[in-house]
Amino acid sequence: MEYYNDVIQHLQWQVMEIQMNGMLVDMGRAAAMRELADAKYKEYNGWINEALGYKLNPNSPKQVLECLTKDLGLSIPQVKKDGIWRDSTDELSLLKATIPLPQALPVVEALIACRDVRKKSGTYLNPVPWRDGRVRSQFRLYGTLTWRLSSRDPNLQNLPRRESHGIDVKSMYIAPPGTRLVELDYSALEDRIPSYASGCKTLIDLFDTGANVHLYRANEMFGGKWTNKKECPTEYDLAKRTRYAKGYGASAPKVSDTLFLEMHKYFAPSFVAALIDKMDATMPEVIAWHNWCWEEAEKTGIVYDGFGTPRILYSPKRELRQTAYSWPTQATASGIMNRSLVRIYHAKRAGLLRSDTRCICQVHDSLVFEIHEDHVESEARIIKALMEEPVTIFGRRTVFPVEAKSGSNWSEMKEMRFAA
Repeated sequence: MEYYNDVIQHLQWQVMEIQMNGMLVDMGRAAAMRELADAKYKEYNGWINEALGYKLNPNSPKQVLECLTKDLGLSIPQVKKDGIWRDSTDELSLLKATIPLPQALPVVEALIACRDVRKKSGTYLNPVPWRDGRVRSQFRLYGTLTWRLSSRDPNLQNLPRRESHGIDVKSMYIAPPGTRLVELDYSALEDRIPSYASGCKTLIDLFDTGANVHLYRANEMFGGKWTNKKECPTEYDLAKRTRYAKGYGASAPKVSDTLFLEMHKYFAPSFVAALIDKMDATMPEVIAWHNWCWEEAEKTGIVYDGFGTPRILYSPKRELRQTAYSWPTQATASGIMNRSLVRIYHAKRAGLLRSDTRCICQVHDSLVFEIHEDHVESEARIIKALMEEPVTIFGRRTVFPVEAKSGSNWSEMKEMRFAA
């Protein structure tokens, strides 16, 4: 009830405002990317047909299974009892990493490319704007068990982050004339929270001095002496992604799958397990804290976030570990974000922000605003200060730093540096 009184009853008005604001879409760019996606699909499909000597429908699981097993000689373990392989891009991607026959690799890669461009075209490149050219996602307060806002119709929180096949989905969301898009993002929020909760001195010192924690981990995990991430891009990316993939109690095989799908490189579970051991050695207090949360959840059936808000667990005992590892961190992160949204809402009502500064989207640990081009820095500075207001979590008074970037569309954004 305390969380409702302090946060939810105020947050709902800010959420309604975000929905009413909406995001402006460049429909011409969306149409151009759809045309490109269709052309790419035909190109890749044509290459497949030429390589196989017959026409194949890449969207037919039955035809794809027959192609892979009969024509390419691959062993597919995902065949269901009814004889139908309900394949997915993820399954094809994992198959690609373990293909024993080199001649099959180009066909599988082309199948993945077909799926990718078709999904982009069908799922992301057909926005339905209102008369003012904006799409208005439904942001729900009760869409997740961690109290994070969820988004649907369209889901703006799950857009592809990177360009592929010349298609950059986020670039079609644009700033209106005379304004800029500004995104403010909590820095390493879900890495900082367990560090502070557990009192991990090594990581807290790194955070407090502004050091790059992921670079520190890369050096520890790979035995390097790198001074910046440009010197070790693969190791840096691997250390960072391993931290977040493992952060919620995932096993080495699961982390291996996650890394492959995110990095498009295959790392065997045995290699990943060794990396995890080295990573865990850099933060023993964090691991001990996760295990303590798990033990308490098994004993009491309750977990708490950093603000002391409880969650009663009804899941089977075998599922408690995953929840106990993930929920305290994720719920605390959402609590920090939701409280920031409430502060921003009240600040605008009090006249601390311009009336034409509009929050238009919330994605994970970041907020997106439309700000008049003449007032970008001053407004962003106020919002940053509101988001960085100290909060007490797990009994520790803490400031979570925020990074900002701006641009004319949601994809092409550059880091903002504020004058002292």
